[in-house]
Amino acid sequence: MKRVLPKGERLIMESWCKYIGGHSKLKERASGFLLLTNKRIVFESLVGAPFSKRPEVTMDIPLYAVKEMKLLEPGFIRKSVLTIVYVSPKESSKEEPSFLVKDYEGWVNALNKIKLGGISLV
Repeated sequence: MKRVLPKGERLIMESWCKYIGGHSKLKERASGFLLLTNKRIVFESLVGAPFSKRPEVTMDIPLYAVKEMKLLEPGFIRKSVLTIVYVSPKESSKEEPSFLVKDYEGWVNALNKIKLGGISLV
């Protein structure tokens, strides 16, 4: 899907994911797309009827608010999990949403392209 971003913003990584928890505003699991740009991280959940799903921006996290990103390497039983630790600019509360992501190597490469102090590859 072609994305239109604001001037000066470029897409670094986009992949399918499942939100699995850790955010105070989202109570249920959801699937959708996780986007990483040079300025923010966006989660677009898929909403609507089973045969007419559409993306809806559920989380929009500016990179300046991100304190740490943890990427758990997949193993024999476990799946790759990306956790974003940030302080919500509006509520000043700490949030830690986690996502199951498929492309571990792609995320490793993408996270290495952004300038962010706390990136942990676990």
